[in-house]
Amino acid sequence: MKIPYYIFYFMLTCLISACSNADYAVIDNAVYINDASATTDIAMAISMDRGAEIPILVRLAKPIQEDVEVEIKLSADLVDEYNRRTEGTFLRLTDFALPPDAKVTIPAGNISATYTLHIPDFETNGERYAVGVKLGNVLRGNVQPSQSQSSFVYLLTRTLRVSVPILSGGPTRIDALPRTPWGIITNQWSLEFWANMSAFSINNQAVFNTGSEDHEIYIRFGDANRPFNYLQ
Repeated sequence: MKIPYYIFYFMLTCLISACSNADYAVIDNAVYINDASATTDIAMAISMDRGAEIPILVRLAKPIQEDVEVEIKLSADLVDEYNRRTEGTFLRLTDFALPPDAKVTIPAGNISATYTLHIPDFETNGERYAVGVKLGNVLRGNVQPSQSQSSFVYLLTRTLRVSVPILSGGPTRIDALPRTPWGIITNQWSLEFWANMSAFSINNQAVFNTGSEDHEIYIRFGDANRPFNYLQ
């Protein structure tokens, strides 16, 4: 009697799976970086306005009745790998190092502890930097680092600070005047904005008004022929 091919395929698949799984032992517990398990990406942006304080939460899959002590290490290779995977241009922190005894201790019966990574402020000169963090050796406790969740990359970013106009005025106009003169002289400039036309209840809507008596800009919709949506 012939065995249908799909039954044979099922039997072969089960045999291959059984042989593959035979080489792997059951992992009862592991220590890992929480950020590496809480996101689908391999990196996280961290604001660095006055340096950076990065809380690295180290967790166990389940608590055990003894202290777990694990090393915290930096890895420049993680930054290189992140750049390769994302076509990024992040630079390493070459002048930054952890203390030689950097480690985190999860007390017995607890499931997590935090190591705070302090990065002093420095001048980036417009470049983007990143720091790679990984778990090192387990110094105490019968547990091993997770193979897939024991490393993470933190991208250091600065908040873009620019001068913006202060909007004021009334129901028929908007004034955009700085509190103090910017002292900028230019022959050419541009103005961009979004206007929700359906939000206006009447025509002849002023949307922008600023400047001085000799340099003034005034923009409005309406006050023209139908359908009263001309830009002036």
